[in-house]
Amino acid sequence: MTKQRTNKRPKSYYIKSAHKKGKYAEQELDAGMKGFIITCNYNEFKCRQDAYQLLNEYADEMYSPAVQGFVKEEESDDDDEEDFDLALKKEVSSIKERKQFRFQALKTSANNVLFIKADIENPCELAHYILSDLQETKKLKSRAILRLLPVSGTCKTYDDKLEQLADKIVAPHFEFSCKTYMYVIKIRINTTVKSKTIMGILDRIIRRNEDLNHRANMDNPELVILVEVIRNVCCMSVIKDFKKFRKYNLHSIVEVLEDKKEGKEESKRDGEIEENQDSAETEEKKDSGETGENKDSGEKEKHKDSGANNTSGNGKPEEIKTEKAEQDKCEGLQKAGGEQTEPTTDKKMVDVNTIKEEAVDVDDEPKLETNASN
Repeated sequence: MTKQRTNKRPKSYYIKSAHKKGKYAEQELDAGMKGFIITCNYNEFKCRQDAYQLLNEYADEMYSPAVQGFVKEEESDDDDEEDFDLALKKEVSSIKERKQFRFQALKTSANNVLFIKADIENPCELAHYILSDLQETKKLKSRAILRLLPVSGTCKTYDDKLEQLADKIVAPHFEFSCKTYMYVIKIRINTTVKSKTIMGILDRIIRRNEDLNHRANMDNPELVILVEVIRNVCCMSVIKDFKKFRKYNLHSIVEVLEDKKEGKEESKRDGEIEENQDSAETEEKKDSGETGENKDSGEKEKHKDSGANNTSGNGKPEEIKTEKAEQDKCEGLQKAGGEQTEPTTDKKMVDVNTIKEEAVDVDDEPKLETNASN
């Protein structure tokens, strides 16, 4: 048998605690805020630190430096009457309540997504200033931050609230002149809100004035209407140079510039290599020309030497060649059944019959000598 708990809390305690707001309830994303949506890659703590450092650095340049102080109350004359401990507690509580920061991170309940609340007038101007400076300086100020998206206002994800927020933020940009635009809508942790409903609301507001012919352009729009839905909160803003700043991605801006640098350096190296190759080829051609001349001169000398050697012998090489050629012609004609032709040379061919007669005469001479002796 297990022992039952005797100190169990009653059900009323849990009901009351369920309706209470937690300690960090004020640090959650809610309606009526301005700031920045920052995406990261599996390192939210480092991303938060880099975001504070980056935003404070450029905000101090663009605006006046923030003074993180407290509003002092007028000192009362009743300090002697109050207890010292009570006065100290009141002072500590007032400090905690009145301590304010220019930028403050809030919870979004979405992985790798942070929302930083900003107490400035126009977050879009600050984001544009940061990205333009990064593009000029060509330096990456943070490795953890991927995208820096400004937010001009937030509201709950109801149709009437969305229309009110769009009328406040989007309508002033399309009142006086024709402009090209594009929608960028992202929905996170919400299945009830559809992108088609948001686009329908925005179309009604943009095309309210029929005299102006606003057009959608997906390649290079002048304005981009950014809508980010996180749970039951909709964040909205109108930004510029969306394609120029690579969708407001800090890494892609610097990487594109580095790639261009590398391409230029490679082209320079290729040009130098080609010049070296051309110079080497010209030198080789010169060397080959000199060697060719030397070879020609050597061959001429060899021909001269061979001619001298042939003429120095007993026979004449030219006459021997002509005789052989004529003999070959005669043999060809005999085989073909033609008439025999005598060679037109100074030396006459010796007949076979005359050679036989001479041989017979030579054999008969010793016989005559023997008979005479007998």
